[in-house]
Amino acid sequence: MTRPPTRLSNFLQHRGACPEAVFWSRQGSSLEELWLRCPRPEWMLWAMAQLGYQGSRRLHLFAARCARRNLVLLADPRSTQAIDVAERHANAQVGIEELRRAFRAAQDAAEQAAARPGWTAALACAMTAAARAARNDALDAAREASSYAARAVAWDIQRDATLESEEAWQADELRQIVGNDIDRLIQVAAYESYGHAP
Repeated sequence: MTRPPTRLSNFLQHRGACPEAVFWSRQGSSLEELWLRCPRPEWMLWAMAQLGYQGSRRLHLFAARCARRNLVLLADPRSTQAIDVAERHANAQVGIEELRRAFRAAQDAAEQAAARPGWTAALACAMTAAARAARNDALDAAREASSYAARAVAWDIQRDATLESEEAWQADELRQIVGNDIDRLIQVAAYESYGHAP
């Protein structure tokens, strides 16, 4: 039986959450509970943007880890280099200019791969995920690398994986990378919404 709309689901709907996420949220009693149980990284990244999350280095690390899940598909060194540069940027070892160069090179590699024999949808998604991990904007990098990487895993006929299983891995990985950084933002949002902490 589906629970009726709650203050929490109404809050999410008012903030512009997608209808599927609003409906799913009815099974939770707090923002913190939803964060800990959320099965979809795109919903989590949306929530992080709504909450004003500022951890760009952690978002780049998440993007790189998602893209790295498809290394087996990446034959062009520009793709793997983009993932490496995104990780080094997340660790403050390279600057934004090197990140931009890696993005452009990996994007060129992805575009050129479409004309080669052996091109598959999984390969295209894996190469695009690698390029997007090196996007300048950390939230865009996380959203796009996550989305493309999940599709690459699901569409790779050599793997026994589903989109849902990859999204579950990504959601757990995002929670691990972000750690407690999100807790304060959830508490502030709950206080603003309900007048008390969750």
